[in-house]
Amino acid sequence: MIKIKNVKRYLPLFIGIILFQCLIGCEEKTPSPEMVSRDWLAYMSAGECEKAIDLEYCAGEESRIILNCEPYESEIKSINCEVREETAACTCIESRGLSQEEHYNFDLKKIDGKWIISSGF
Repeated sequence: MIKIKNVKRYLPLFIGIILFQCLIGCEEKTPSPEMVSRDWLAYMSAGECEKAIDLEYCAGEESRIILNCEPYESEIKSINCEVREETAACTCIESRGLSQEEHYNFDLKKIDGKWIISSGF
């Protein structure tokens, strides 16, 4: 049988653990540079260029215009990113069709807590 005295002693500890788990579990996760690169490639191949543009940082430009935004079939072969504090460099390989392979080198910046592709698009 559990003694009430022991429960009262450990109650603050249990409440603290529960609150800590809620804070960790409820925290909004920022997509990683790998995920942002993967999303950009997926949006482009789906013909959703406006969504891809939302993941880009264009300093000094009002907007970027993509002339050809037709969907195409692709498979992402690999994404490797090297992260250094507020910047990241990602190398991506995407296969298109039977034999065509595209290589992308993205540079990303962390702006207002979000990773944005700054060059390579």
